Amino acid sequence: MFDGSQAAGNVRAAAEASLKRLGVDAIDLYYIHEDDQSTPLEETVEAHGKLVSDGLVRYTALSNFTAERIREWHRVAAKLNVPAPVALQPKFNLLAREPFESELQSVAQDFGLAVLPYSSVVSGFLTGKYRSQEDIEQGSSPRAGGLGSYATETGFALLDVLERIGKAHNASISAVALAALRMQPTIAAPIASASRVEQVANLLASATLELGAEELAEIDRLTRG
Repeated sequence: MFDGSQAAGNVRAAAEASLKRLGVDAIDLYYIHEDDQSTPLEETVEAHGKLVSDGLVRYTALSNFTAERIREWHRVAAKLNVPAPVALQPKFNLLAREPFESELQSVAQDFGLAVLPYSSVVSGFLTGKYRSQEDIEQGSSPRAGGLGSYATETGFALLDVLERIGKAHNASISAVALAALRMQPTIAAPIASASRVEQVANLLASATLELGAEELAEIDRLTRG
């Protein structure tokens, strides 16, 4: 993942530094993490396209770009005849569905972008760890302080729904949350992490858990505006 000035020389130097740190010959998927609007887009697009054509990177991807800039990137890539990004990493989860669904999802569909959203379980909120405002206030994790906007009637109601659905599938709250996200249009796979080994099983379970249409509809009715 590359976060910094998108000037051509810096793009090349950052990629080469990443290869050295990783000890590999090529990076499979290289994210441009932030949109540097101080550098001409043509220069940035050409520089990242050259990483692919030179074999340093197999594919590029975008993160935290607006729909307009994603479309512009693809227009410039076509004009320059260089490889375009193949994936998109937006912030998207069951409690933060915008602006992805209204702005970015159609772009992903138009350009065939695989979407891998981050913040999939909302810093632990959608694991069921926090079932009340008091739980959040007493949370030991540094991330707990940023969960206030999710500690709403809808947020806690969603946990109840995910728990009920999970019991029907013998699955955890987090596994249901990730499965529901995975089954949304254009989503290739949600990004989720584990801080303890015992959490890995829930992440793996979410990859094969299939929810019914009524279960997905219930979640959507509750979490869409």
